[in-house]
Amino acid sequence: MTPDDDLVEHLRHLSRSTPPSTVDRDEVLRRGRRRRGTRAGGVGVAVVAAVVASGVGVHALVTPAPQRVPLADVETAAPTPTAPDPDAVVFDEENTVVIEPLDAYRWSDQELVIPLVAQAHHTRRCLSAARVVDPPAGPDSDPVPLLPRDGYNTFGLWSPAQVDGTDYGSRMIETGDMTFREKPGVDAVELAAVDMRCAAEAADLDLVYDADEVDALVPRPDGVTWAGYTDDGRAIIEQWAECVRSAGVPMADDADRAVLVPDGVETADPVQRRRIAAADLGCKERLGTVEAFAEVVVREQKAYIGEARDYLEAKAQVQERVLAASVAYLEREGVEVPPLP
Repeated sequence: MTPDDDLVEHLRHLSRSTPPSTVDRDEVLRRGRRRRGTRAGGVGVAVVAAVVASGVGVHALVTPAPQRVPLADVETAAPTPTAPDPDAVVFDEENTVVIEPLDAYRWSDQELVIPLVAQAHHTRRCLSAARVVDPPAGPDSDPVPLLPRDGYNTFGLWSPAQVDGTDYGSRMIETGDMTFREKPGVDAVELAAVDMRCAAEAADLDLVYDADEVDALVPRPDGVTWAGYTDDGRAIIEQWAECVRSAGVPMADDADRAVLVPDGVETADPVQRRRIAAADLGCKERLGTVEAFAEVVVREQKAYIGEARDYLEAKAQVQERVLAASVAYLEREGVEVPPLP
């Protein structure tokens, strides 16, 4: 596993309605600068960020319903900065924020989505300027979404403050429709060449995180072990699952379960979700599930940080540079960016 595959494995289990898949997020970012144009249905550039408190994101061509915070509310909605603790998972009850030890070395999803929006905005401008595509109607870019750092994809629901009437709502947010229709008569080879040039320009502007750059500085180590795949992590999850099952919530008893999210919540109606949430949170409180699972998270992350600190520090420096360039680019283009901690 790569350093960020823990989240990807977790998302694979959350997305039970889709075939399992393994995604290396560094590799996806690496390939982002080698996109190719396609003729069928036009050229699509879609960017999606998973809303996770673990501070790592995943990008894929998926389009669940967006969940946005109005720009007028951005200033008040941004969580109060909370520093990582190398010896604990920090649960900020007041702001419903979770910070893990590895968060000192990796992008939060809020930080991750900013370069993705910047890349999409630049590509849209670049392809349109080359007159190889017809730009879609609407603005050059949707506002950068405000992403909660609520620990959902590590712990599921852990606080009553997360229960807002929808419960277990989608933690996937898309940056908007970036589909282009190629102009009639444009050759596919020409379109691909322009797309590659636009991607190279984005890289030259420092809008693209290049994992190869980090790998050239420091060899990439093996990744952190996702807590849900350790023996004690699995035992904690199964004890919680049995409790939820005994409360009347359908839970498969033979599932390869590595997350603290009940089965079937994605398709449950709001009434069912509230009932599931009550059972879920009740079991976690009685069993001390969240606290016990957090200890496993800390143990595995601390072990990984001890082995991979040089790599993580080099990666953080590259990401800091790309983030700063992306914020500056979007501000120059008049795209609002939520305030960062």
